[in-house]
Amino acid sequence: MDGRSAEDALGRKPDRASGWSSRPPIGAIIYLSNPPSEIGDDSGAEGGDEDADPPRTAARPISGGSDEGDTSPIWRTCIVTTFNDPPLEVYGDESHDERRERVFAVAGLLGDRSDWDAITEKWLARTGSVTFHAADCESQYANHPDRSLHEQNLKLYADLARILAGSTLLGFAGAVELAGWRDVLPPNEPEPPEEMAYYKCFSEVVIFFGRVGYMSIPRRRVHFTFDRSIERQYNAHQVYTYLQRSPDWPGSMSLTDDIASATIETPQIQMADLLAREAMKQLDNEIGPVRRPPRQSMRALSSAGRFRFENYTRDYCARLVASGRRWAESVGISSKAYNEWLAAHRLVDTLAHRIRFHIEFPTLRGQG
Repeated sequence: MDGRSAEDALGRKPDRASGWSSRPPIGAIIYLSNPPSEIGDDSGAEGGDEDADPPRTAARPISGGSDEGDTSPIWRTCIVTTFNDPPLEVYGDESHDERRERVFAVAGLLGDRSDWDAITEKWLARTGSVTFHAADCESQYANHPDRSLHEQNLKLYADLARILAGSTLLGFAGAVELAGWRDVLPPNEPEPPEEMAYYKCFSEVVIFFGRVGYMSIPRRRVHFTFDRSIERQYNAHQVYTYLQRSPDWPGSMSLTDDIASATIETPQIQMADLLAREAMKQLDNEIGPVRRPPRQSMRALSSAGRFRFENYTRDYCARLVASGRRWAESVGISSKAYNEWLAAHRLVDTLAHRIRFHIEFPTLRGQG
């Protein structure tokens, strides 16, 4: 850890007396971005001063309306919609290119029980209750001599994309350009770059839907279920817990106390898988070796006005890390302090321990 990390993930500013407005940010440890404190303060396009704080939004959002004011169709929907108990449910999944070299994405879908019941009935009717995996559906018979098998799968994929676009769910997906991410990350990260990209996008999904719950009328709690991953489960829970226990971020009040996991056999996870793949493919088609126009499935989702896509490109990642370096220096976080803390607790460098160090840092400063 060398201080080249993201600024306060929860939008807090250190005060002159204590150096903190409350507990420290997780951002300088795992490169989370800074969620806007109000709707509509997503600052804009790429370019400009490379030392400026990085925007949270994509350089060119595919959907979600204007980034100015509260005119976005997504936010307009969230503000006027009322929900009944139980809490709103979010299902999330990930997607990446075949070799995990170019793009990593995480997506989530939110709805109440009636929203999920309505789309699940249509989804199962179209799949015949057979497990759908977006990447497999598009590639399973791609090279099969019987072209009709591949065409049937593509028809299934297109139909499911239209079912999702025609639903009443809200969607969000974040996608990271991995080449730019790798170039700016310090060489001694405890996880591979693509895994750090996962936690970046995971946190953005939680932040986005936490704000949805907070801005709903009446305010609603939000419960998350992500695709099951034994390798990520512990770290993802640590990230979520930190966000959930951050009282100075209003969206934290909407997060339930825990998160759940489910397998791809769960229809709602399959839906999130499709959305994540579309986010991944859209960015990959823009930056990959072959430039392609938006896919028809992406066009269907974008035209619905209820799905937001954010691309974290090379320039974004560079500005994110630059702002994190300035923040870490301003509050006194250093490799020396972290390594001393590890030695004192007889710990090794892991992502979970970086999160714990961040949580304890204000107390450590007071003791110093």
